[in-house]
Amino acid sequence: ARACRDDAFQRLEVDEVVSLIVPQNHRSQRVAIKNGMRHQRDTTFRQLQVRVYAIHRREWDELAHRPTEPTRKAVG
Repeated sequence: ARACRDDAFQRLEVDEVVSLIVPQNHRSQRVAIKNGMRHQRDTTFRQLQVRVYAIHRREWDELAHRPTEPTRKAVG
């Protein structure tokens, strides 16, 4: 998901990346949030209830300049 987001901003030079996620898919919502997206609204798309998550180029630029979070190492 992160690579798709970055490719859209870098190669395709879009101003916004949007994800449409069904409300029951909590894992995809967490992925969207971890990738800097924010819940914009709920809507209907092709007769399906969805949540709209989005990130704008300005927000993505700010993420690119933040230090990355350390990854957790498995204990064992």
